[in-house]
Amino acid sequence: MKLMNIMEALDKTCPFSMQEGFDNSGLQVGDTEKDCQKILLAFDFTEEVLEEAIAVRADVIITHHPFLFTPLKSISTAHWKGRQIFRLIRENIALVALHTNLDKDLQFGVSKALAERLCLQGSQVLLPEENGCGFGCIGNLSQVMLYTDFVEFVKKALERPAVKYVGKKNKQVQRIAVSGGSCAEFMEEAQNQGADVFICGDLKYHDAQKAQENEMCLIDAGHFGTEVWVLKTFQNRLYDIFPTMEIEICNKIYDYWQYK
Repeated sequence: MKLMNIMEALDKTCPFSMQEGFDNSGLQVGDTEKDCQKILLAFDFTEEVLEEAIAVRADVIITHHPFLFTPLKSISTAHWKGRQIFRLIRENIALVALHTNLDKDLQFGVSKALAERLCLQGSQVLLPEENGCGFGCIGNLSQVMLYTDFVEFVKKALERPAVKYVGKKNKQVQRIAVSGGSCAEFMEEAQNQGADVFICGDLKYHDAQKAQENEMCLIDAGHFGTEVWVLKTFQNRLYDIFPTMEIEICNKIYDYWQYK
């Protein structure tokens, strides 16, 4: 299958038109006439990811975060990004990103994968848009839990060494709102929709203060911890779209943050 056909299929499945105006989802580097047989999925594009792509003979790397996000003034081997672009071209490996369009997909997007990981029932889009998609999900636990027990459940379900949290430890919680990545601005909407807890990543000190003042339970499970689960969900979707292609998840995926 040619790269241009892969891009057309991806656009039908997770339209690039859904991405936010600041975003740069889509084809980053690649020959649209290239014949492709193998896709490697990754969270970010790094030198390690490229090395693995070369080793497993992948034709296309699909990442969540765009490698080319802000405009480059030059492409030179003197710069890390320039070196990787030259290597991609030399190795004839295409690079594609699905960022905020994948964040907002209702069926297999970032927040949907997070909601499923936390076993939320009846989940719906937290901030729906006209096309039926949107950021975040809100749903219910199968039973009421003590907040401190739920924090431990989140930590285990998302395989986190630690999470940050705000809220009354003895509160009974059941309705949960989630949004993968940096989504502190959705906290108020989550509370307006009756969420007992809001889970996302990249929260700041004053986000915690705001939650405390508004008696909102808030959990920061990290950017990586709230988003990485989409790779497996999206891999399963790609199997349906490209049944004859090999589709692997990169082994070089990890959180940059370390904990002690």
